Amino acid sequence: MGVFQYVQQIEYNVESRDEMVAYLERNFGMKPDRLEENVRGEWVEAQYRVGETLLRIREPLPGTDKRKFLDQHGPGIRVVAWGTTDNIAEVAKKLRANGNSLKAKRGFHQSSQGVEQIDIDPKDSLGILFQIIERPR
Repeated sequence: MGVFQYVQQIEYNVESRDEMVAYLERNFGMKPDRLEENVRGEWVEAQYRVGETLLRIREPLPGTDKRKFLDQHGPGIRVVAWGTTDNIAEVAKKLRANGNSLKAKRGFHQSSQGVEQIDIDPKDSLGILFQIIERPR
């Protein structure tokens, strides 16, 4: 088995969180587990648990860099975070040895406090943001 062992979370950027919440309920019978307002001054969000995966629907707030990105590129997936049960420090060591620049975080995700996370700089991964999160023990 490789480093990616499950999908920890998927984040979608959308024009309207509330319209997407209504769409998901109408079409798939899904109701959000949590609605967040003004998260870090950057977006409003709906969160859904789908098995082990956290689905985040994010509407960037006006005037933010995330909103500018949405306006330029349209709605879609912002990031897929891959979960691992491997030792994240060892994973990071191997990735750096392969020439990847990394950004490490601890306890970043509100819904999964205490986790370790590494992001691979998209310049090193063919333009894709790979996010790897170690499952809390």
